[in-house]
Amino acid sequence: PAAYGALLRDGKANTHLIGGLRFVDIHGESVPRYPAAAAALDYGVTVEGATTGLEAGAWWLPSVDEVYLLMHDRVLTSADRESDPVNRTLSRLGKTTCYGSGYYPWTSCEYSSNYAFVYYGNAGYVSNYGEYLTNAVRPVSAL
Repeated sequence: PAAYGALLRDGKANTHLIGGLRFVDIHGESVPRYPAAAAALDYGVTVEGATTGLEAGAWWLPSVDEVYLLMHDRVLTSADRESDPVNRTLSRLGKTTCYGSGYYPWTSCEYSSNYAFVYYGNAGYVSNYGEYLTNAVRPVSAL
């Protein structure tokens, strides 16, 4: 990430700062300015009758440096998902695996006013992507 001019950033703080920002769209509705961050803040895991610490508000979008640290040594193809514990678990739960070709999760860091950093799963590196495009969100609760 340092090759792209990124400094070490705190994804948790970023997400809390931008996740609640809203604007009025062309239909007159108040919508999240940063939908990926808002989705991460809304995400949660609840267990009836218990506090897990994983409820909504405990999750965030990783920063550009955090996503690189989380993803850089992961497998890049779905054929290798059994060797990766995160992908193996998601696959067995019938969920979409989170690494690999065609997977570009948002980070909580902007590259410029029109671009944000994403992880390019097909090549295993962090780069920028137009904020007007749709991508996956993979919030984290710990690093």
